[in-house]
Amino acid sequence: MPQRSTGNPHLIRDCILAIMASAIVVGILSYLLASWYLGTWNPFENGQDLPWEALGRLAIPLTALLAAIVGAVIAGHGQSAKLRELKNAEDANVTARFTSSLDQLASDNENVRIGGIYALERIGHDSERDRKTIVSILRTNLFRPDPLPSFGISVTSSTSGPPPNHRLTEEVKKALGIALMRLRRPDERDELESYLIQDLNIEGADLGGAYLAKRHFTKVFLAETSFRGSDCRKANFFKAIAFRADFSRALLQGSIFHYTELIEANFRFANLRNADFAGADLQGVDLRGANIRDAKLTVEQLQSLQKPLNKWQARARGVEIVNPSAWETLAKSSEEKQEA
Repeated sequence: MPQRSTGNPHLIRDCILAIMASAIVVGILSYLLASWYLGTWNPFENGQDLPWEALGRLAIPLTALLAAIVGAVIAGHGQSAKLRELKNAEDANVTARFTSSLDQLASDNENVRIGGIYALERIGHDSERDRKTIVSILRTNLFRPDPLPSFGISVTSSTSGPPPNHRLTEEVKKALGIALMRLRRPDERDELESYLIQDLNIEGADLGGAYLAKRHFTKVFLAETSFRGSDCRKANFFKAIAFRADFSRALLQGSIFHYTELIEANFRFANLRNADFAGADLQGVDLRGANIRDAKLTVEQLQSLQKPLNKWQARARGVEIVNPSAWETLAKSSEEKQEA
């Protein structure tokens, strides 16, 4: 271990400055005290008339003040040094984790590679400075030709082809997609926008709190996936399979759910204003507490909810009913059943 330097030029400099500043303060206070005592702004014309006794009593607290200032400077430098050491230790820890995660990403074992992906994602959340680099690495792994060796693996010749154990499997794709979605921040370009994410299976993924605005989930398998508290404004869930998905407290204004399978999905306290559910299956969906003002829903969809809404309840909540005439058909059918 290297020897720690015994001298600190910054500390010596700041102590000298503190002493000089204190001396100036002592001089100013002494001048003001003498001026007040003698009633003149030029108290040093006659040295014997100066209030030496009062000035002597003032010297004790001023000396204590000087010592306190110098002590504060020394303590501040000590605290600053501790903070620098802590920051250096954190940087070293992040570097070690980063290197280890890249080694995992280059592993032949699929589970180890997935672990490396999520380890890099965690570093991206912990270190904002490294997040964009990590996003770039994960994006490179996702968009590269399939199959292709990962980091740390030498590329084989085109005649023999890449090793089969480095194929970008569905599970690895899933992990890369989830990590990139969770690492995205507002006002950043969607790194997955140009990727053919259709038919990707991210069943059971935790995307809670993620920024997913305008994200396309076309034909993505989202069964039991959590979007709790996520920002999904204007997201497109066209033909996605999202039964029992959790959208509670999510921001879904203007989102598209055309022909989406949402059986038993949870939308409690979600903001669904202006959302479009054309052709969606809402059997058993929970909309309690959700903002569905101006949401486009059919009478059949409203009746298929976990807690069905009648005509007056739907109007009170501001729903834009696509086929309002269906209420009459529903009423006639109900009367016929009762008569039968």
